[in-house]
Amino acid sequence: MLKHSHSKKPDKKNDGATLPTQRAIPKYKTIIFDFDGTLFDSQQAIRNCIQLTFENFPDLPAPQEEFVHKALQTGITLEDTLSILGVHSPAIRLNMISCYRTTYEEVSSQHEKPFTGTQSILQQLHAQDYQLMVVSNKSTRSVESALRTHHLHQYFSLIVGNTPGIAKKPNPSSFHKLVRPVLKPETLPSQVLMVGDTIADIIYAQNIGTDSCWARYGYGQLETCQAYQPTYTIHTLTELGQLFSLQQSISC
Repeated sequence: MLKHSHSKKPDKKNDGATLPTQRAIPKYKTIIFDFDGTLFDSQQAIRNCIQLTFENFPDLPAPQEEFVHKALQTGITLEDTLSILGVHSPAIRLNMISCYRTTYEEVSSQHEKPFTGTQSILQQLHAQDYQLMVVSNKSTRSVESALRTHHLHQYFSLIVGNTPGIAKKPNPSSFHKLVRPVLKPETLPSQVLMVGDTIADIIYAQNIGTDSCWARYGYGQLETCQAYQPTYTIHTLTELGQLFSLQQSISC
């Protein structure tokens, strides 16, 4: 069930209230999606590639599962993930990032796929003239490749990944430098909705002054995400359709 919260202040006791049917929904013009854990179920692909990458660096200890899980919950970049996993040398991290991305391109298609209903939701939103974008801490190349493989890229006017010189989410730099310049004319922050599954996405929305929709079905840590009270909470991607009165469909 889609839920709504009026406050964005951290409060671990509040899980949001059911969205009242009589409530006037803001007239959004633009919807920004996170990628991993929001549009695509890529958790197994990420875990496998981390494991395979470490196997190519036998002098390093194998990554501990609890730290891999923690990295997935926070939505951080690959470089920061490697730091959490104990790779402290910047030079080694760069080599491992290159290895990881090569490995990911080779095996990701076997283990990542869009969440149920993704194509239907995107198709309907695009047909109703909503401007759709992706802002992710994943590499732009990986995001674009996955979207093209599953024939979803045509729905997005902008795809932003981990970009050199642009601070990652939740820093608002990507919005101000890359997103804002291509927004439809006269679009206000209040007319933008950020949809994502981790605390990085919720805080990003707060930092850029937009509403947030927490994808609870993704990888974010429950209590941490609830504490920042996203504007809406959805338990499946298809629930996003309720917010925009879309026809319900379970097609991929």
